[in-house]
Amino acid sequence: MGIRSGTLFGLYQGVPLTKREWNYGNMLPDRIVIYQRTIESVAASPGEIEKIVLDTVIHEIGHYFGFSDKELSDMETAKRRDMHTRK
Repeated sequence: MGIRSGTLFGLYQGVPLTKREWNYGNMLPDRIVIYQRTIESVAASPGEIEKIVLDTVIHEIGHYFGFSDKELSDMETAKRRDMHTRK
């Protein structure tokens, strides 16, 4: 899967839209798996659990649309930077 290091909160399983060809079909549905115990082990509060789950689902949906981990990481970094400058 190409996982190097870090904590895995979720996983997209399927074929990204950008990889599907005209004959795509007869496949199992795509799915996103969320790792509850991992998230609960790092979260300090129920509110933090909610934030991690939301961020994870958005990240995994990005994979569905064909974005790589690097592209998603760059977007998430830019979002955090924007949120920090607004305060």
